[in-house]
This record gives sequence, structure tokens and C-alpha cells, in this order.
Amino acid sequence: PQPGGEPLKPGVRCQVPFGKQLRTGILVRVHPHEEAQRRTLRRAQALLDLEPLLTAPVMALCQWAARYYQYPLGELLCRALPPSLRRGEANKVAQQEPAWQVVADTSEARPLQRAARRQAQLLKLLQDRGAMRASELRQAGFSKAMITSLQHKGWLCPAPEPLARPPWTVPELPLRPDQEQAVQAVSQSAGRHQTFLLEGAANGDRMAVYLHLARQLLQRQQRLLLLVPEITLITKMLECFEKHFPGQVGRFHASLSEGQQLTIWNQAFEGQLSIVIGTRSAVFLPLSSLGLIIVDEEHDLSFKEQGGARYSGRDLAIVRARQANIAALLGSATPAMESLHNVQQGRFKHLRLSASLARLGIQPPRCRIISLRGQPLQEGFSRPALEALQQHLELGNQVLIHLNQRGFARVLSCGDCHWTARCPDCGQHLNVDLERQQLRCHHCNHHLPLPITCPQCEGLLTTLGQGTQRSVRILKRLFPRYPVLQMDRDSIRGRNQATQLFRQLSEPRPCIVVGTRMLARAQELPRLTLVIILEAESALFHPDFRASERMVQLLVQMVGLADRQIEDSEAIIQTFLPEHPLIRSLPCHNYRQLANLILADREKALNPPFSHLALFHAEDRQPARARGFLEQLREECGAGFKLTTLAGSVLTPLPRRGGFFRWQLLLRSQNRNHLQTLLDRLRGHAEQLPQPSRWFLDVDPQELLH
Repeated sequence: PQPGGEPLKPGVRCQVPFGKQLRTGILVRVHPHEEAQRRTLRRAQALLDLEPLLTAPVMALCQWAARYYQYPLGELLCRALPPSLRRGEANKVAQQEPAWQVVADTSEARPLQRAARRQAQLLKLLQDRGAMRASELRQAGFSKAMITSLQHKGWLCPAPEPLARPPWTVPELPLRPDQEQAVQAVSQSAGRHQTFLLEGAANGDRMAVYLHLARQLLQRQQRLLLLVPEITLITKMLECFEKHFPGQVGRFHASLSEGQQLTIWNQAFEGQLSIVIGTRSAVFLPLSSLGLIIVDEEHDLSFKEQGGARYSGRDLAIVRARQANIAALLGSATPAMESLHNVQQGRFKHLRLSASLARLGIQPPRCRIISLRGQPLQEGFSRPALEALQQHLELGNQVLIHLNQRGFARVLSCGDCHWTARCPDCGQHLNVDLERQQLRCHHCNHHLPLPITCPQCEGLLTTLGQGTQRSVRILKRLFPRYPVLQMDRDSIRGRNQATQLFRQLSEPRPCIVVGTRMLARAQELPRLTLVIILEAESALFHPDFRASERMVQLLVQMVGLADRQIEDSEAIIQTFLPEHPLIRSLPCHNYRQLANLILADREKALNPPFSHLALFHAEDRQPARARGFLEQLREECGAGFKLTTLAGSVLTPLPRRGGFFRWQLLLRSQNRNHLQTLLDRLRGHAEQLPQPSRWFLDVDPQELLH
């Protein structure tokens, strides 16, 4: 019992001896006193909380995830807490944070300098929304120094408690009939669990549905959790929800500072936030009175954690909704194959928003497939593509060019001795990065200075393949009157840079944007009328069976970025395989037709969603050690597990990375429970074997190229 005699409650933190150290532990269950006496136990040293920090719903979610993903429960419980609380620190944000407001009489305030644009933005925000806490201002991008400066100039003063919040407004967004039906369907499920798949061609279509559902939740004193795959998508969502529900919305993601994470976590815990928008880790937030969970862009690979606890944020959102007996809404223009299969099996209810677009006179962009066979190319561009590019720019429109290869070129080689630049740690081709004057490995980030001549024979070097840097260079030469922007991981190194570029594109000025799949994150752009896709078929040669699905989703999203409201909008797809069924069907703008082709191939090969996968991955500098570890796991499966197919312990498609040899064992079963039984046995056996340098288990892997 606690010092005051109260019984201990699961979810509290305590200090426990671990060897010669003290560690922070989380109480999961209280055993009967008689059972505890029969064990040799060490006494806990201190109780850190009087009340549980981990609520019962979060504890239940972590326990489910630990069982399903075969991951230690303690690690998952720690992930559900902010970093400072994991370390056993006191919950410092329990103290009320100061709040600020604009002074009632600004006549005596010192004038702002013309360059103080951010200070003017801060004042306008406070005038529009009323008093805000310092953490909310920091979250909006305003520093403590800026607040202090405005206070000294006589513009700001501390706000009295409790804070007066402006009332939230009904979204002024008229709904189409299909949107209204979607809102009604989700609303009618209140009080029971149902998973909905909302298929909408544009983000704005789905956003209107989300806003109206949020209004209904707030009227019922319930809360909304909205998950997005990446941080760059939070900003647009946050601005839209804040406009209609000021002071009710928070954001949560791992890139926030520890203090910001703790603040948002406490606001969620205390019920101060009605709406939280976050990435996959937000699924563990302690939101009480949760009424709905929305997962936007549910197909996105980023919802799957690729390190540590390899959980799916989308799937855990559905599990949490089921445990809370509330609805889960999955939104996407290109739903995952698993989600469409769940619709076919009756597990999900399908809501479609694109059905009435044609009746409203909104036509999709015209889509042209250009065969590159026997056609001369100018630095990767066909003549029709360059002619269309010229026409759209002269009309004052924007053009987007997608190429799934960053850098300048894929390969650097010598024409005399046939030397090629390869990574010494991976054995893969080193990419040419002309901006940094380096050879870079895109797998392990190894880099070398860019040589001028061949290091073997001092012959002339040539580059092969096209990257974004090469495309930008040729387009600047061909179209010198228009700005050419680049968007990939080399040019965009922070979420602020991406946000700034998207804001620049939102201005209706003619320009060219060249980039990789990051471009699919762009929202509706006002004057984007041409999308050109280079090397459209490249993903078809990828060894992962999901490559065709990812290719189709990306192409459909890229084509959909062209403005539907402008009659001459079009998309051009360059390919050497114009007759491939997946490419040939793109001009029909029928994602369901494309998905059915992919699902038919999956069913023949018994790939997910018609089976369930688990992947053991092992790495070591000694290849025999990694392979031997997996071979012993394979033998442990035994003949009793006849329903499980083993793909054998084989080298991964990237057999060496960073000096480590990589092997994997793939297990497939049509019975999920059967596979889980096997995994439980294998994980226990793996911990008793001689260990390779690194190994992990990935349940429901989304990538087979770890």
C-alpha cells in the first residue's frame, strides 16, 4: 500500500533496484500478498506518483501491442510517457504556465519596427484568439525572447486566470451530398465500434468531413484524435482546425522539445485539449472521453515504426477505438490493399467522396502516357513533355516534375577501365552529389570526395542515370525566365524548410518544382496545371511485392495534384512500359480498378492481405553468425507448424550495409493466431541463442528491404 494506506494503482511510477542501480519502473499489476511472499523479491525504493500517469485505456493498448508485436511491455509503456517522465523526473508542468494577452490600451506602447514582422504576427494571433499560454505560443513558433520583447515595449501583459477563450465556430463549409452521407454514417455509430474507410480524391474533401465530425464531438463534450503520417502534414491541419476551434487544438510529435511534449501530454491528461493532431506516437496520448480517432493518409508507410517497437500507428488506432467502443475513420485517396480487402470482407464500412464529382462538373486532369521507346530524350525529357511544360508556364501556371532519384546521377564510372564508384561498406553504387561535390551512399550515408579522374587509370569519368539535381540544372538552362525549385531530402533538411516551400508554392506564380515522393505531401496548389512523371515504371523492378502498390498510389496522388478546377490541367507519364496493365489503366482515374489488379496478383501469390507475415532480421560483421542464428530459429519451427511457410534464411536484397552482413527469415501463414503462437515460441528461443550483433522481429512488415 501507499504511505497513506491507499492501495497501489497500476500506472504509477516507482524506483526499483536493478543490479546496483535504481531504475524507473511502472506498476502493471498488484499480486496478492500471499503470492508475493512465495517469491524472492527486492523491495521498491520509492513511489514517484500518487495517481497513475498511465491511464487504463493506454495501459490496455500497450499490453495488446506488446503481445501482438512480440515486444517488451516495459519498452512500450515507456513510449507512452514523455521523455522526462520516463527518466523518473517530477511532472513539472503540474504548475500553471503563464499566459499572455494584448494590453487593453496600446496607445502608450512603443511602435514596432518595420522589420519586426514576426512580432506583428504574434500580436495578431493574440488579438484573434485571446489570451494564450506561453507553451501554446512556443508551439506556434514564437520564442520566449519575442514575448519578453513585446512585454517590455508595452504590447503584452500577463492574462488573468481562468483564461477567457473565444467560442469555437461552426465550420462554414457547405457539404456535398456524399460528404453529408459520410458525416451521418460516422455520427450514427456513436456508442459502438465501427471502422470506416473514407476514400476521397482530395485532401479538402476529407477535411470538410473531419471538421463537421469535430464539431459534433465538441457538442457532446468528447475529444478527437487525428493522426497523420508525417510532421509536415500537421501544420496545414493545425491551421485549419485552429481557425474553427481556437484554443482547443494541440499537436504532438517526436520532434517537439521535451518541454513541449510534456506540456501537450499534460494538457491531454487534464482534458484541456479537445482535439490533438499528431504522428503515430500520438496514439498513446492519455486523452479521456475520446469520441473518434481519425487516421488521414492511412495508406502511408510512415505509420509503421521502423525501429524499436515496430508497431503500426494505423492499426493501433483501430485497436484503441475498438477497446474504447468508438469509431475509427481511415481517410485516403489511395487506400491500402489491406483496407480495401477489409471492406470486401465486411470488416470496414466504405465511404466514397468521389462519386458525385462528375455530376458537379469537376473533371480529373487529362492523363497522357508517352512511350519512350525509340524516342530521343533531352536529359530525360521527351519532346512532348518539354512542349507542354513551355505552354503551361507561358499561361502563368505551375509545373511539377517527379523523379524518384535524388542527387545528380546514380552511377559514376570510367569508360576506359570500366571502374565504378561503390560504397566500401555496402558494395552498392555511390550516387553523385554535385552540389556537395561528393559521392554518397543512400543506404549507409558513407561519402567520399568527388574524383576528377578515374582513381584506377586516370581516365575520363562519366555519369549514368538521372537525379533531381541534373533535372534542375537542365530546366534552369531551358527555361531561364522561371524559377526552378527542388524538393527532396538533400534540399529540404527540416520541417520548416518544407513548410516554407509549400507556402511559396501556394502563391499563384509560374514556377517549376522538381522533386521526389516528398512532392506528394503538397496540398492543393492554386495554379498547378501540369504534372510530369519521369521513369514511372522504376518501382516495377523492385523485389518487394508491395512495390507495385506504392507505385500506383504515388502516381495517382501525383496526377491528382493538378488543379481539377482548371480545364486544361493535365498529367504526362513517361515510360518504357506503356503496355503494363498498371500504367495503361492510369488515364482512367479509377484507383479501384488498379487496386483490383494488385489484389488479384496478391491472392495468387498468397501475399498479404491473403496471408500474414513476420520477419526475423539479423546482422553481423561475420556472415556465418547472422545466418546461423536464423537457421537455428528455422529448425525450432519444427514439423508441427504445417500452416506456416518459411522463406528460408536468405541474404536481404541489400546483403551488406555499413559493414554488416544482413540475413532474414520470412514466415507466412494464412492463420494469424497460428503465426502468433509460433512467434511467441521463437522469440523465447531466440533469446537463448548466441546473439548476432543486431537482430529484430517485425510483425506485419511493410518493407522487406530492411
